[in-house]
Amino acid sequence: MHQGLCQAIKDTSKKYFYFLEIETGKLIRISRANHRKLVAVKRKPQRFISLLKVSEKELQECFGEFNKEMINIPKLQTRLSKEIENGAPIKKLEKILEGDPSGWIHGWVQWEQFFLAEKIEKWITAPPLNAR
Repeated sequence: MHQGLCQAIKDTSKKYFYFLEIETGKLIRISRANHRKLVAVKRKPQRFISLLKVSEKELQECFGEFNKEMINIPKLQTRLSKEIENGAPIKKLEKILEGDPSGWIHGWVQWEQFFLAEKIEKWITAPPLNAR
């Protein structure tokens, strides 16, 4: 469930809408093309809660923190810093890490999971959601 939520909140493709079904706790994914189902779900806001989104900018900022605090290979850190300054998308930054033999991609995955878990916790415990 946690993995699915994390993937959903960082989906910036705009192909799908995501909802959390309150009664069962299931994650619901609806294609933008499926207007009938989308309308039906939106008619029941007490049962289906629109999932929060994490923007590309938030992920880039998180990656920047990871780079500053964790990467201890000067050449890699400098390269990533330049890419971040130039506004490289998160996918490009991840590809750089994946191609590096240091294995820091694994550290990023864990760092990102903690970041997303914190976002999910804040979202779930925020008054509009926990009051339902």
